[in-house]
Amino acid sequence: MVNKSSFSAWPRLMKAKLAATYIGTSTTHLRRLVESGELAKPRERGGERLWHIDDLDEHADSLPRIGEPRKGDWTDQAL
Repeated sequence: MVNKSSFSAWPRLMKAKLAATYIGTSTTHLRRLVESGELAKPRERGGERLWHIDDLDEHADSLPRIGEPRKGDWTDQAL
């Protein structure tokens, strides 16, 4: 896991464009991830939608590595 202190330039709360950049995707895909429940909904401050860095990190950390089954995927699992 990467030491968060090395990313001190990243703010704790980010608007959609910066949040999407942080996780390496587009704003359109960021919104789709929220709609599908794969990414936590943004927080709200004065009408602004803001993503918390911990929620973005949690999403990134939950992604499976290539060749590993996704969480909840029982394909090829013995009973």
